[in-house]
Amino acid sequence: MRLRAYAQCLSAVDRDRYFTKVRRCGGVDPLALRDDELTDDVWKLPSVDRADTSYYVIYSTSFITREQLKSYTSLESHTYLMSGFVHPPKVKFIGDRNVVVVTKVRHSESFREKLLTASLLQKPDGEVVYAHCTCMAGCGEVCSHVGAALFYLEAVVTRRGNRSCTEGENARLPPHLVSLDSRPIAEMDIASSAMKKTSL
Repeated sequence: MRLRAYAQCLSAVDRDRYFTKVRRCGGVDPLALRDDELTDDVWKLPSVDRADTSYYVIYSTSFITREQLKSYTSLESHTYLMSGFVHPPKVKFIGDRNVVVVTKVRHSESFREKLLTASLLQKPDGEVVYAHCTCMAGCGEVCSHVGAALFYLEAVVTRRGNRSCTEGENARLPPHLVSLDSRPIAEMDIASSAMKKTSL
């Protein structure tokens, strides 16, 4: 199990909780993943919607303490997203089709501090299995930074789903012409359809 030094700085209780989370990820520490192990392809992000976000931060049960999270303040963390504090997330698929999402979030109070890292283990349908953040409250599985990451994912997935037909790759193919005859302009009929109607 490859762990980042961050895990050694935690208290004994928090370290045990963190190890439990890493085991749920198949022994992969999301905070120890390198950039070359992650992808930033928006089409690989899990399908998060508002229900997934609300359900996780309010009604979800901590898999460690078996109590509801009830983090109502995390519902207000969309302000982090609107302020541009959330960096684009990166993902890694792990063995059982779950997705590890890792993103950086800026502190709300201090811009000089090192960016916080929020990580989530999610199912492809958007259900959050667990979350973690490197902030003081992040060991409790939900904080404003985790909420901001979920709101960011929701915004990206909504934008991804509402793309126009021409925004996709190869969606607008060039017109198909077998041949193009050339002739002098004097022989061409360049009148608009409205002009042709008046001349009838």
